[in-house]
Amino acid sequence: MLSALISEELTIEGDLESKGSIDVSGQIVGDVVAAKIEVLEGGHLSGSVKADEFVVRGQYTGDAKCSSVTIAAGATVRTNITAKRLSCESGAEISGRLEIIDN
Repeated sequence: MLSALISEELTIEGDLESKGSIDVSGQIVGDVVAAKIEVLEGGHLSGSVKADEFVVRGQYTGDAKCSSVTIAAGATVRTNITAKRLSCESGAEISGRLEIIDN
């Protein structure tokens, strides 16, 4: 699977789409569609997300529709999440609506 890195020095304003994975160390303001999206520690993503796998270690604001969502300790998430699976570590800060679906 192809992987793209949005580095800490980079800010993107606009939508992104990838058949591979996107790792965010910098900042994205826009909607993102990818097989896997990971907001790394220090990274910021603001916009809607569609992915098979979504991992948040940094900061995320927006609506997420994903198969699997993992929110790591230290992450800050302000969102409405719709997912088949959700994992949240102790120490994560979450506000919003969470919906777990069957299919």
